[in-house]
Amino acid sequence: MRKLSLVMACVLTLVLIVTAVACGGASPTATKAPAATNTPAPAATSAPASATPTRAPTSTTAPTATTAAPPGVLKVGIVAAMTGAGASWGTAIFNTHKLVAERINAAGGVTVQGKKYMFEIVAGDDKYTAAEAVTVTRKLIFEDKVNFFSGTLASASLVAMGPITDENKIIHFSNSWADKNALEGRKYVYRMALTIPSLHRDPGNWKVYKDKYPTFKTVAGITTNDQSGWAGLQSVFDSADAAGFTIAGAKLYERGTTDFKPLLTPLLVNNPDFLSLGSSPEGDIAVMIKQARELGYKGKFVGPNVDASTLGKVASKENMEGMLSYAPALKGAATPPGVIQAMEAYNQKYGTTTSVAAIMWDSLYFLKKAVEDANSLDADKIAAAIDSWGEFDTVFGKARMGGKDYYGRKAQILAPQLISEIQNGENVNIMLANPVEVPLPAKKWW
Repeated sequence: MRKLSLVMACVLTLVLIVTAVACGGASPTATKAPAATNTPAPAATSAPASATPTRAPTSTTAPTATTAAPPGVLKVGIVAAMTGAGASWGTAIFNTHKLVAERINAAGGVTVQGKKYMFEIVAGDDKYTAAEAVTVTRKLIFEDKVNFFSGTLASASLVAMGPITDENKIIHFSNSWADKNALEGRKYVYRMALTIPSLHRDPGNWKVYKDKYPTFKTVAGITTNDQSGWAGLQSVFDSADAAGFTIAGAKLYERGTTDFKPLLTPLLVNNPDFLSLGSSPEGDIAVMIKQARELGYKGKFVGPNVDASTLGKVASKENMEGMLSYAPALKGAATPPGVIQAMEAYNQKYGTTTSVAAIMWDSLYFLKKAVEDANSLDADKIAAAIDSWGEFDTVFGKARMGGKDYYGRKAQILAPQLISEIQNGENVNIMLANPVEVPLPAKKWW
């Protein structure tokens, strides 16, 4: 009995100890989760791979798979006079391209095979000479790595650039007056200007002058002694001759000339009704107008793209009154809405108005259209796309490609062209001429 009592006492003591531990103040370690709960969740309960983007990211950087690729860059080279007599044109060409590039880029840029590209404008000063144009063109191609060229105005520059841009397979939208040799035999050079004999307006502008001034009979001319001048004055004389005017003489001058009176004096001796200033740069034109009036000339001046606001600084409002040119203006019943929008946009951006804004506005849009139509940056594919163009829009109205019979390919953009007159110190549009591919008989005038 004593043994049984002893065993029972031991059991009772053990029960009391266990009860005390269970009900007494628990130690901190007793509240920890069991070790088993620290093991990773079974694979079957993991979120599927497609759900992983919804998890909180481990950093603020977006996953690589969802980061948009940065846009590429398409560099467009501008070869134009930034200094000297043609600087007013060159500066406006550069500014217009920058403005249009900003607009195209803001609207999404250019898309090629699903990739976005943005335009970047890079300029070089050719000083309105062929030699400088060659130097600048090589720099833009080999150092700046331009993809395209646009806006070249000087004919001498365009002729000199042609072999280089063609050899390097670079599409080039130009605006010069250069004749056939600038585009014939070239594969990648295109022209926006219409002032060449083979593609004149039948010859619309000189018919307008004839109707407006029926008593006028004679036309004389003066221009630069280089490719720019020759092509421009040849165009004027061929067109004027076809409209029934008599050509009364021509003079050529070297760039850098400031005293034009020795050349003007014999040219004005017979007081020609019209004095064409060919394709002379705007700075020279202002001086020639002033000096011709000082010599007593009473007739009408005819020029290329000239802005009254620029000429008036030298020539004076009275001296340039009545001058006829191809400069688009904001005023006049013939003004297309697109021209007004382009020139007003330039004025809003740069605080001045220039006809160059309208003339050059479409160039980058042509490049964008050509590249996207080709869906490629390959020059041959882009050229093929341009060749396939039908009718397309410009700020001047509907246009089409032409020049195949003359150049051997569609290298000429045939868009309407404004003719304006300086009235009371301002350019005013008097006619919108539609282009007609009518070859004119080219004669040797000097």
